[in-house]
Amino acid sequence: MWWRFLQDVDVPYIFVIAFGSWLYQRKEKTSAIWKIFSFAVGVIFIILYCYLKVKPKIIIYWTATCFLACLYLLPIADFLITKTHISCKPAELLGKASFNIFLSQMVYFNYMVGFVRKIIPVHIFQLLAHIGICVISGLLFYFIKQKITKWVLKMWVSEKRMLLKK
Repeated sequence: MWWRFLQDVDVPYIFVIAFGSWLYQRKEKTSAIWKIFSFAVGVIFIILYCYLKVKPKIIIYWTATCFLACLYLLPIADFLITKTHISCKPAELLGKASFNIFLSQMVYFNYMVGFVRKIIPVHIFQLLAHIGICVISGLLFYFIKQKITKWVLKMWVSEKRMLLKK
């Protein structure tokens, strides 16, 4: 049954990306009404789900971070990107390395979290260690992957040039 696949995969995030892309492509035509509507729907959904404990019938898994809950972020992101021109290099780097940080989290929480919990007894320090280890190892993974990717592409391009010369 195909709908079970949709429940298990992070398909709702595809809708957030699609809606954000649609708004970006129409940025000259996008009125403030869409932004207000998006913000209102997101905030109302979060209030209903998180504070009033309303359980939606359609969105079963990851409800607090689903498409509807994320809608309030789109106008905020639009404002920060288009109006403020604020640049934060550390945040940009974390954004570029976010997938690598995510993969590092998967490895860490599957294989190493028990060791850290044994040596650090205080919960808040465990949390700080979890964040630090995952972010640092994810960034290292990102930088190593970048170097390897550049080397592989360089070798591949030079090999293609050799083949074209023959």
